[in-house]
Amino acid sequence: MRKILSWVLLACMILTMIPVSIAAETAAAPAEPALKEAPADAVAITDLATLMLSSTQKGNYKFTGNLHITLDMIDAYMASLEEVPPTIPATIKKDGNGDAIYYLEDGKIAYDKANGETRIATDKEGNPTGENVKDANGDDVYYVKNTDPLNPVNAIAYDTVNGKTLRAYDFAGPLITTDKPDDAKKTPEENTAIWDANKNALAIYGCGYSLTFEDGINFAGGGVLFNKVYGDISVYDLSVGTEEKPISFNAGFANIGIIAGGVVDVTWGEEKLESKLTCENVDVYGTINEEKRGDQNNNVGGFVGKPDTGTEVVIKNCNSYIDITRETVKTKGGNQYGGFVGTWKGDSLLIENSNNYGTMFADKGGASASQGSAAGFVATTKECTNVDATVTLKNCVNYGNVYHARVAAGLIGYSACKVTVENCVNWGEIHQSDANDTTLPTAAAGLIGNVIKGEVAVTDCSNETSAISVFSPSKDAATSGLIGLIDENVKEKVTLTNVFSFCSADIFMVNGAAIRFDAPTKLRFRASLSATLSYEALVEKYGAENITVGMKVAKLDDVKANNNSFEGLADDKVITTVGEWYDDEHKSFVATTGEIAEADYGTKYIASGYVTVKDAQGNEDTIYAAFVEETARSASDVAKAALADRSPVKMKIPGVSNYVYEISTGSWSEYTVAGNEKLQAYVVEEPAAPETPADPETPADPATPAA
Repeated sequence: MRKILSWVLLACMILTMIPVSIAAETAAAPAEPALKEAPADAVAITDLATLMLSSTQKGNYKFTGNLHITLDMIDAYMASLEEVPPTIPATIKKDGNGDAIYYLEDGKIAYDKANGETRIATDKEGNPTGENVKDANGDDVYYVKNTDPLNPVNAIAYDTVNGKTLRAYDFAGPLITTDKPDDAKKTPEENTAIWDANKNALAIYGCGYSLTFEDGINFAGGGVLFNKVYGDISVYDLSVGTEEKPISFNAGFANIGIIAGGVVDVTWGEEKLESKLTCENVDVYGTINEEKRGDQNNNVGGFVGKPDTGTEVVIKNCNSYIDITRETVKTKGGNQYGGFVGTWKGDSLLIENSNNYGTMFADKGGASASQGSAAGFVATTKECTNVDATVTLKNCVNYGNVYHARVAAGLIGYSACKVTVENCVNWGEIHQSDANDTTLPTAAAGLIGNVIKGEVAVTDCSNETSAISVFSPSKDAATSGLIGLIDENVKEKVTLTNVFSFCSADIFMVNGAAIRFDAPTKLRFRASLSATLSYEALVEKYGAENITVGMKVAKLDDVKANNNSFEGLADDKVITTVGEWYDDEHKSFVATTGEIAEADYGTKYIASGYVTVKDAQGNEDTIYAAFVEETARSASDVAKAALADRSPVKMKIPGVSNYVYEISTGSWSEYTVAGNEKLQAYVVEEPAAPETPADPETPADPATPAA
């Protein structure tokens, strides 16, 4: 983490700043959108059969009520079936409704799927009978082990007809089939029909209803509605999953999304059809667990996994409540997790008036390659090949937390095309973790993680969380409330206008300290605000009377023993002093320790500057500078540095240097001879390393005895 601060400064200094009013704390709440009225020719979707559209059925379809898919309904549509023995230990857990699940010693359970109650089969006296409760078909119902770390409820294994126990998540989907016209298994006539259908639009009008699935039904394909989008497809006013009935997705595909795994252009001879996906007023709920992918990398989005080159995606007035996780298996190439889009490779992406509430929980321990990323909206645009491709976020808010990955951010992970972000806010915690690599750039940022090419314009945006951190041994690691890293070749193409962030990345300790000549001596530490945070911005947001600065100082060993944190450190180990502004511009502030005894001249101290603000409701928030061990200093360190700070010539530059005292021939100092002598008194010489004793002389071989 040695270069965290330098990277942040580099990123901040190259931005074009316009000091106008601060961005709003939250994006402007859009008016509740009116439902789109389905055309008169829309076909009613009333059950699973009418929802299961083939690849040649295009046109308008509408929901006429909430559609809940049950195990009984889905039996006929299971893509594959796998026998699993019901080997469950005797224990008690909760099902999706919060009801207890009772397992008998032989692994049998009782489950009443009519009303969500779970009960053991008993005789009229209430004694267990050892029998399983039957379903509506008279078949036994079992639970089998579920490996989903975020959903510990065991999945239902359902016995359909023939007495075998089958896993319910063998429904591979998607519900609506879309194909491209080059399937070798299809006849030319079938492929022609698919091509003709792709040229026509398909629109699903949800009419404000929801599509939900019974507990135990898990998806294992590339998408719930569509595996891939070919042609022009729109989804309006629909909730896929609900808060009470979220989707369970055990992903085994490379490109995964609740609406679609991918969006792909279609070519037929010399004709080309540019595909487009539109989602308006659509909410998605659930969990995507892509452990089933093994060590292969995935492109995972709450809405769509990976739109391909040439495609267009429009998402308006939508919400993602999708948690995406990979708990244990590390990928070979790094995965991409986005609350809305995993990997953007297309031409035009617009996400407007939308929110992410889902948690992105990427590779535990980080990815082994540079592209691993996770973000609240778009994980990466790194694969864009069209230099004119655009990604636009307007009036969007991220509330979801982002963990792990190479690059983690509130809005966009990797930026590599023309990116525009307007009136967007991050409230989610961003905690990057990549403990297994020390060479590749790593970043955690409130808005954008890493700009590697293209253009970026951020306007009227803010980061409102102070919980942004990097846990990485990489020397090229950065944290920022706004943008983490910016490639040297695009630094002139990144502009920030009317932005605000106030987090630990916006306060940093200056790498050095000052010492007082008097004995006992004192140390003075200095903290500075980042280039993207000004005192004027704080005053405008909170008022000068509601801003205080200070510094906590303690022995380095005590802070390291407290997990590199001042939080929770015993009061008697902390020197707390009120800080004061160091310059007229209020860009840095200082604090001076109490007297340091001679016995502690060689002891290293570390400081953490902080700024406390109070909002209009009287709530206080204190933001601390991050722990950076290299800023620790002892009185001896400071004295040695001052004594070594010499110039070969007399030099005086106002405000910069004052080498006017000749201490010895050709050696000019900023301090007098007497001052140098005082400094020398604070120097603690390191004890000489004990000499390594010489190896004892090898004794001569004894004489060979005479024969």
